[in-house]
Amino acid sequence: MLISSLFKSHNYTSYMATKSVKSVLPESLYKSGLFSDLTLNCNSRIFKIHRCIVSQQCPFFYKALLGEFEEASSQTIDLHDDDPFIVEKMLHYLYEGTYEASISEPIKTDNTPTAPRSSDETPAHIHARVYHIGDKYGITGLMRLAKGKFERDIQHWNLQDINFISVIALIYSTSCPGNSGLRGVLTKEACFRIRSLNGQPEFLEALKAHPDFAFEFLQITMEKFVELEDFILSIDSTYRRY
Repeated sequence: MLISSLFKSHNYTSYMATKSVKSVLPESLYKSGLFSDLTLNCNSRIFKIHRCIVSQQCPFFYKALLGEFEEASSQTIDLHDDDPFIVEKMLHYLYEGTYEASISEPIKTDNTPTAPRSSDETPAHIHARVYHIGDKYGITGLMRLAKGKFERDIQHWNLQDINFISVIALIYSTSCPGNSGLRGVLTKEACFRIRSLNGQPEFLEALKAHPDFAFEFLQITMEKFVELEDFILSIDSTYRRY
């Protein structure tokens, strides 16, 4: 009788009739913070989340909560080196399997407003930063998702846009992993559209400022040149036969 009355009082039956438990439960818990048992302190933001959800998908949370670390007993983890906006994207993924490159409502916070984003920050910038936080905390699924989103975004860019140069600076900065899978995506796209970049002052400055990018760009350009040369030679050889 008690359980039945509780279900009715929260309109539980009618709500669940339209949605499956699998699709509703993570989303509902994510947005409400209901029954949370773990607190993330991230600069100005406080996230109330659930150990059973995040620990099974993120090695960092699993190790921090399993052993004799202080976090396991306090049920509080500090992520002060991370951007709350990007942490929120990571949590969206852990709960819902995806994320959007736009500002969304927080899970549950101390009511401190989200800091305004830079007007120069494009979705590609956000995907790159989400990829790097996935790499930092060992969330391979998030890395794959962010890489795919990043690749689709830059394929539709005008490479003469100054934002492309700022993405180079972001991905090749010292704060990002040197083995980032986004590097190959970026250099291949630049090589593919080399005609647009040729002679562009900002791009030439980027080559000077980021030697790793210049080296990888040169590598891919040389490979493409050799492929083109081989193709031309094969055509010439075929023509000479006739």
